[in-house]
Amino acid sequence: MFEQQFLEQRRRLQLTQEKIEERFRVAELGDESKKWARRWLAVESYGQVGLALFDLPPIIERAKDG
Repeated sequence: MFEQQFLEQRRRLQLTQEKIEERFRVAELGDESKKWARRWLAVESYGQVGLALFDLPPIIERAKDG
């Protein structure tokens, strides 16, 4: 019983391509940001911490001091 519940919980937590596509569909990002996010996701693991903290990886277009 516990093992089955554990496996079901793990299955629900796994990030799949379909879940990523849903995140893109509802994301309020511009086309350029989505392009960079897709590029980032093409080479990174879906299991990394950033996707647990954010729906999609944060895209920083420009940064400056002060």
